[in-house]
Amino acid sequence: AGPDAGKWARHRIRVSGLEVVIWVNEKEQPALKVAEGAPAKGPLILLDSGGGVDFANIFVRNLN
Repeated sequence: AGPDAGKWARHRIRVSGLEVVIWVNEKEQPALKVAEGAPAKGPLILLDSGGGVDFANIFVRNLN
């Protein structure tokens, strides 16, 4: 377990075109790219790394 084990972390994710920007506790992470041909719409999947995790206050909105 890391130094923040047991604490809530705030994640903010913005997808614009093929670019994905993620902030963890308001600290911007290196940008990612969506794979070419990935669908523009579909289900949202939330995963953990096998150690168990809780999700709360999840919001999805269009930023037009």
